Amino acid sequence: MSSIIQMISSKHFQVEQLADGVYASVHRPGGLSIGNACIIDLGDQTLVFDTFLTPQAAIDLNLAAEALTDKPVTLVVNSHHHSDHTWGNQAFAPEADVIASEGTRKLLVSCSVEDYRWFKDSASDHSPAGIYNPARWGSSDPQVDETDLQTSFSHAITEALPRLRFRYPNLTFGTNLELHGSTRSVELLSFAGGHTLSDTVLWIPGERILAAGDLLYNQVHPYLQEALPLQTLAILQEIEKLEPHILIPGHGLPGGIDLIHTMQGYLSRLIDRADDMLEKEQLVSAVQKTRLPAAYQSWQLGINYSKNLHRAYTVSARARGLLVDDQKQELPDRLFI
Repeated sequence: MSSIIQMISSKHFQVEQLADGVYASVHRPGGLSIGNACIIDLGDQTLVFDTFLTPQAAIDLNLAAEALTDKPVTLVVNSHHHSDHTWGNQAFAPEADVIASEGTRKLLVSCSVEDYRWFKDSASDHSPAGIYNPARWGSSDPQVDETDLQTSFSHAITEALPRLRFRYPNLTFGTNLELHGSTRSVELLSFAGGHTLSDTVLWIPGERILAAGDLLYNQVHPYLQEALPLQTLAILQEIEKLEPHILIPGHGLPGGIDLIHTMQGYLSRLIDRADDMLEKEQLVSAVQKTRLPAAYQSWQLGINYSKNLHRAYTVSARARGLLVDDQKQELPDRLFI
């Protein structure tokens, strides 16, 4: 099998076999995938979980899935509505059914065109690197290390836009859905108020493997602009109860249960810092002056930290019934990684 994996190597992602018939497709630095995906052999069907940011990377994903399972992809699952997990849907049309939670489909239908226009305007007004240009959107904190992921994202957007065609899910479910193949069954679990208003994880009980979408990141600062941090913590606790052995994050390498614990620590520290600022009656403008904690200085996307603290501060203030200067920092709304 290792020889097959080497043969299907893509410049956009690397394939890691996690179990017999279960593969993680992990973003390769400089590639156009940006997010991670998962390929699962159900026996009589092949399932793909998330489809990357670009049609180009998704075409390679489709080819890789067919080579690994010796079957065409007939099931595609979108974990949530963000472009870096859904813009590759078109590479699997029309042969595959695209599945998502009811909430995710509604968000895709309502947000996709607006997101596309925003990215197109940004790409036309600036150089490709300008969509996620640290000089334009970055933190003033000198400890923040801007990394390849930002420039890869910018390049991927400009490459995706000319050939992008929206493919919305044609099958939806409520809170859970079981998919039974001839040799393996998986379960889709939907949660509200985590990374977005609707996030789906894929649970493989036989191998105790869980694909978490962007509810989990590994060595990457999360994007929390749509999140409720306390609710995200509660969701992670529910996921932890499944006792997964291997977790596939939306960004970063697969890992063990420590990925949950690390994300819980990040969120808890963020919430505590926001609460401390509110108790000291610090204004929201103080957020940008907050230094990046030493524990997270090596993580990618350090510019997300101040945005995440701003979000935690605003959510906590509203929960206390406080009036907050809710004017957003000059940071882009649609950079989902």
